[in-house]
Amino acid sequence: MAADLLVAVVRFGRALRARLGDRLVDGAGNFVLHLLDGGGPQRSTDLAAAMGVDHSTVSRQVAALVEAGWVVSEPDPSDRRARLLSLTETGRKALAAGMAQRAAALAPALDGREADVAFVAQVLGAVADELSRRDPDPFHNPEEHP
Repeated sequence: MAADLLVAVVRFGRALRARLGDRLVDGAGNFVLHLLDGGGPQRSTDLAAAMGVDHSTVSRQVAALVEAGWVVSEPDPSDRRARLLSLTETGRKALAAGMAQRAAALAPALDGREADVAFVAQVLGAVADELSRRDPDPFHNPEEHP
């Protein structure tokens, strides 16, 4: 059952990417924009924790987003050694445009399936919430590596 879900999610992502091409920011960059839009200014370490990835991965994503003008990096007023990342207005517009393009690409495939879509969205949201509450590394054995 879990393997079937994983295959379906990967197929869905690939089909959507194929339909949209290279017109949008990649998934990880989009996630960073989404987190900054919903959570306001954040440190890259907080973004990495929220995404469940290594800090270096977020740093690469953020560098590309800063270069594109979608994110700005400023000193953290509470700790001048740290940086706070914020979404720019251009980044907010890019995020909204990307979501609109994804929604438009999906709309024909979802037509007439409103109840199914609502159910799948609810189930995937619940699974994501459950995974977030669990140990981020299910293979970590504290007895072997405390």
